[in-house]
Amino acid sequence: MRTVICLEASHIRGMGHLFRGINLAHALRHNGDDCRFVINDDAVAIDIIKRENFPVLHTRLDDLCSGWERPIIEHQKIDVWINDRLAITTAHAHLVKQSDILLVTLDDESIGAQEADLNICALPCIFARLDLQGKQVVRGIDYLVLNPVIAALRRRHRSVERILVSMGGSDTYGVTVEVVRQLLAAEITTTVILGPNFRHRQDLDKVVNGRMTIKQHVPSLLEELAAHDLAITGGGITPFEANALGVPCLIIATEAHEEANAMFLHELGTSTYIGARQDFSIQGYIGTLDVTKMSQRGLENLPLNGCENVIREIRNTWAKQ
Repeated sequence: MRTVICLEASHIRGMGHLFRGINLAHALRHNGDDCRFVINDDAVAIDIIKRENFPVLHTRLDDLCSGWERPIIEHQKIDVWINDRLAITTAHAHLVKQSDILLVTLDDESIGAQEADLNICALPCIFARLDLQGKQVVRGIDYLVLNPVIAALRRRHRSVERILVSMGGSDTYGVTVEVVRQLLAAEITTTVILGPNFRHRQDLDKVVNGRMTIKQHVPSLLEELAAHDLAITGGGITPFEANALGVPCLIIATEAHEEANAMFLHELGTSTYIGARQDFSIQGYIGTLDVTKMSQRGLENLPLNGCENVIREIRNTWAKQ
């Protein structure tokens, strides 16, 4: 099958959907699919996709009038269109389905998803909803698209000796700056990982003033996570990856919908939710965490076969067409 993954990535929108899309694209390629991307015009995201050796087209994804979808489907001979955009419009869904191809959407909470042949909802902020649309809806963390590299890096952690801060691929609101400020006030030093679309470096450097290790453009965030015992993260996909590695997290919800993800992992006992970006405090948490228990629960409860499950659902739906 020839598959397109359509997503948005930028400093404002974040980079989580991009990295999930790349993980899924590699899995699809491994299973014999010819995979490509359609995204908005963001130079950083486009460069990342190209470095992963996938074809990429960019367009105005907010253009609801020109019908840009049909030329892509026809010229690229697309069989399956996968949207990873959280919410698609009914107009976009109609345009894709007019070409008589399979329409799949990931974690879609919109009314437009009712046109999708398959809506795969892996994140708690979405799958907990009862009104999800789609001709077929599957839900749960068994569909988390995680990097298979995790399997070789996971281990049980027993104490907090090394702490990592990673607030996502863009950290739109610059939450990293306040996290570091609070850590330094508590005389705690960490490694700070900055995503490729991070744009608050000057503010961060003023706060750090040489007192912490700052890294950007790391070859592998997963390897960095695995080398630490505790991660301070946002509420997107990163804490799920960290917990699957056996690394507990302190989670800050940088967007409203991330609170549900954070609370899910908090209740699972693999992470601790410490508040939203406007009102969080790290003080008092680090020394009281039962890291051994949290690490073990992450290893036991975060599945690594999500890509396989997603591809199986797509294949099964394709077979029914």
